[in-house]
Amino acid sequence: MVVATIPMLPVRNLDEAVRFLASLGWKEQSRYPGYVISARDNAQLHVFEYPDVVPLANDGACYIRVSDVQTLHDEFESAGIERLGPLVAQEWGMKEFTVVDPSGNLFRFGWPLD
Repeated sequence: MVVATIPMLPVRNLDEAVRFLASLGWKEQSRYPGYVISARDNAQLHVFEYPDVVPLANDGACYIRVSDVQTLHDEFESAGIERLGPLVAQEWGMKEFTVVDPSGNLFRFGWPLD
């Protein structure tokens, strides 16, 4: 029945968000007034324009499971992604890192420890 969940995150500016997502390898699929759908591999991410979002007070977040978290972290590091957190083995059995976008949305990437 359920086949996917898709995060919908608020952003200050759609063009800024699309550029940021492109730096993470996401490609814009569709654009509507105030709304963009982006995709990478088999995942989608939606952003909607909310000019009043305050980055330091934004609670927007999503968790993205990836099959090779080390390679993805290396990719982002090589690309010079700002606000990239370290890759950490968590006590709850996940290997994870974070990225924060210009609007203050938190992206957590991870995969279970081997």
